[in-house]
Amino acid sequence: MLRKKNEKTSKTQQFTLSKKTIALVNWLIEHDQESLKKLLSKAYQNGALLTDPDDFFDEEDAQYVFFKLVGLVEILSEEVVEEQEVSHVFHRSLLPVIKQIDSKEFEQTTIEHSANKALCNAKERNVTPSSILFEELLKKWKPQKKQIQ
Repeated sequence: MLRKKNEKTSKTQQFTLSKKTIALVNWLIEHDQESLKKLLSKAYQNGALLTDPDDFFDEEDAQYVFFKLVGLVEILSEEVVEEQEVSHVFHRSLLPVIKQIDSKEFEQTTIEHSANKALCNAKERNVTPSSILFEELLKKWKPQKKQIQ
Protein backbone atom coordinates (compact mmCIF):
# COMPACT_ATOMS: atom_id res chain seq x y z
CA MET A 1 0.00 0.00 0.00
CA LEU A 2 1.28 3.44 -0.91
CA ARG A 3 0.80 6.76 0.82
CA LYS A 4 -0.36 9.95 -0.85
CA LYS A 5 0.30 13.47 0.35
CA ASN A 6 -2.88 15.44 0.99
CA GLU A 7 -2.48 18.85 -0.66
CA LYS A 8 -4.47 20.75 1.96
CA THR A 9 -3.14 19.35 5.19
CA SER A 10 0.19 17.71 4.29
CA LYS A 11 -0.96 14.65 6.24
CA THR A 12 -0.75 11.35 4.44
CA GLN A 13 -3.65 9.21 3.30
CA GLN A 14 -3.74 5.65 2.05
CA PHE A 15 -3.26 5.41 -1.70
CA THR A 16 -4.36 2.11 -3.14
CA LEU A 17 -3.53 0.89 -6.58
CA SER A 18 -5.39 -1.92 -8.29
CA LYS A 19 -3.55 -4.90 -9.68
CA LYS A 20 -5.27 -4.19 -12.99
CA THR A 21 -3.62 -0.76 -13.19
CA ILE A 22 -0.22 -2.17 -12.31
CA ALA A 23 -0.67 -4.83 -15.02
CA LEU A 24 -1.72 -2.14 -17.52
CA VAL A 25 1.32 0.03 -16.78
CA ASN A 26 3.53 -3.06 -17.06
CA TRP A 27 1.93 -3.92 -20.42
CA LEU A 28 2.54 -0.38 -21.69
CA ILE A 29 6.18 -0.61 -20.63
CA GLU A 30 6.67 -3.98 -22.29
CA HIS A 31 4.51 -3.62 -25.41
CA ASP A 32 3.87 0.02 -26.29
CA GLN A 33 7.04 1.94 -25.63
CA GLU A 34 6.65 3.82 -28.91
CA SER A 35 3.38 5.43 -27.73
CA LEU A 36 5.00 6.37 -24.43
CA LYS A 37 7.94 7.85 -26.34
CA LYS A 38 5.54 9.94 -28.48
CA LEU A 39 3.78 11.16 -25.34
CA LEU A 40 7.11 12.17 -23.79
CA SER A 41 8.18 13.87 -27.01
CA LYS A 42 4.94 15.87 -27.05
CA ALA A 43 5.52 16.91 -23.43
CA TYR A 44 9.04 18.10 -24.22
CA GLN A 45 7.85 19.99 -27.29
CA ASN A 46 5.23 21.75 -25.19
CA GLY A 47 7.74 22.94 -22.62
CA ALA A 48 7.53 20.28 -19.92
CA LEU A 49 11.15 20.83 -18.88
CA LEU A 50 11.70 24.52 -19.48
CA THR A 51 12.52 25.05 -15.82
CA ASP A 52 14.75 23.04 -13.52
CA PRO A 53 12.60 20.43 -11.70
CA ASP A 54 14.72 20.92 -8.54
CA ASP A 55 13.35 24.45 -8.27
CA PHE A 56 9.83 23.35 -7.41
CA PHE A 57 9.84 19.67 -6.38
CA ASP A 58 10.80 18.16 -3.10
CA GLU A 59 10.71 14.42 -2.42
CA GLU A 60 7.09 14.39 -1.22
CA ASP A 61 5.97 16.38 -4.26
CA ALA A 62 7.71 13.90 -6.55
CA GLN A 63 5.94 10.98 -4.89
CA TYR A 64 2.61 12.79 -5.09
CA VAL A 65 3.06 13.50 -8.82
CA PHE A 66 3.86 9.83 -9.43
CA PHE A 67 0.79 8.71 -7.49
CA LYS A 68 -1.30 11.26 -9.36
CA LEU A 69 -0.07 9.88 -12.70
CA VAL A 70 -0.78 6.27 -11.79
CA GLY A 71 -4.14 7.26 -10.32
CA LEU A 72 -5.01 8.99 -13.59
CA VAL A 73 -4.03 5.86 -15.51
CA GLU A 74 -6.44 3.91 -13.32
CA ILE A 75 -9.29 6.38 -13.90
CA LEU A 76 -8.69 6.53 -17.65
CA SER A 77 -8.49 2.74 -17.80
CA GLU A 78 -11.91 2.48 -16.17
CA GLU A 79 -13.31 5.04 -18.62
CA VAL A 80 -11.92 3.12 -21.61
CA VAL A 81 -13.43 -0.15 -20.37
CA GLU A 82 -16.81 1.54 -19.87
CA GLU A 83 -16.68 3.18 -23.33
CA GLN A 84 -15.79 -0.15 -24.95
CA GLU A 85 -18.70 -1.86 -23.20
CA VAL A 86 -21.11 0.83 -24.43
CA SER A 87 -19.66 0.62 -27.93
CA HIS A 88 -20.04 -3.16 -27.90
CA VAL A 89 -23.71 -2.86 -26.93
CA PHE A 90 -24.32 -0.35 -29.73
CA HIS A 91 -22.48 -2.53 -32.24
CA ARG A 92 -24.64 -5.49 -31.29
CA SER A 93 -27.75 -3.34 -31.73
CA LEU A 94 -26.59 -2.32 -35.23
CA LEU A 95 -25.63 -5.79 -36.47
CA PRO A 96 -29.16 -6.86 -37.45
CA VAL A 97 -29.64 -3.55 -39.29
CA ILE A 98 -26.29 -3.85 -41.10
CA LYS A 99 -27.13 -7.39 -42.23
CA GLN A 100 -30.27 -6.05 -43.95
CA ILE A 101 -28.32 -3.53 -46.06
CA ASP A 102 -27.89 -4.55 -49.70
CA SER A 103 -24.14 -4.91 -50.15
CA LYS A 104 -24.54 -4.31 -53.90
CA GLU A 105 -25.55 -0.72 -53.18
CA PHE A 106 -22.75 0.17 -50.76
CA GLU A 107 -19.15 -0.85 -50.36
CA GLN A 108 -18.28 -2.53 -47.06
CA THR A 109 -16.02 0.39 -46.08
CA THR A 110 -18.90 2.83 -46.58
CA ILE A 111 -21.15 0.74 -44.36
CA GLU A 112 -18.44 0.45 -41.67
CA HIS A 113 -17.68 4.19 -41.78
CA SER A 114 -21.38 5.04 -41.53
CA ALA A 115 -21.88 2.58 -38.66
CA ASN A 116 -18.95 4.07 -36.72
CA LYS A 117 -20.29 7.56 -37.29
CA ALA A 118 -23.71 6.42 -36.12
CA LEU A 119 -22.24 4.95 -32.95
CA CYS A 120 -20.30 8.12 -32.19
CA ASN A 121 -23.18 10.50 -32.85
CA ALA A 122 -26.06 8.52 -31.35
CA LYS A 123 -25.32 9.56 -27.78
CA GLU A 124 -24.76 13.22 -28.66
CA ARG A 125 -27.96 13.53 -30.68
CA ASN A 126 -30.00 11.27 -28.38
CA VAL A 127 -31.31 9.14 -31.25
CA THR A 128 -30.96 5.51 -32.18
CA PRO A 129 -27.76 4.48 -33.97
CA SER A 130 -29.80 2.82 -36.74
CA SER A 131 -31.51 6.11 -37.67
CA ILE A 132 -28.14 7.84 -37.98
CA LEU A 133 -26.79 4.89 -39.96
CA PHE A 134 -29.65 5.19 -42.45
CA GLU A 135 -29.19 8.95 -42.64
CA GLU A 136 -25.47 8.53 -43.37
CA LEU A 137 -26.08 5.86 -46.00
CA LEU A 138 -28.72 7.99 -47.72
CA LYS A 139 -26.23 10.84 -47.94
CA LYS A 140 -23.78 8.55 -49.73
CA TRP A 141 -26.29 6.70 -51.90
CA LYS A 142 -25.99 7.40 -55.59
CA PRO A 143 -28.75 5.46 -57.34
CA GLN A 144 -28.37 4.39 -60.96
CA LYS A 145 -31.03 5.31 -63.52
CA LYS A 146 -32.14 1.67 -63.69
CA GLN A 147 -32.88 1.73 -59.95
CA ILE A 148 -35.00 4.90 -60.10
CA GLN A 149 -37.48 3.59 -62.70
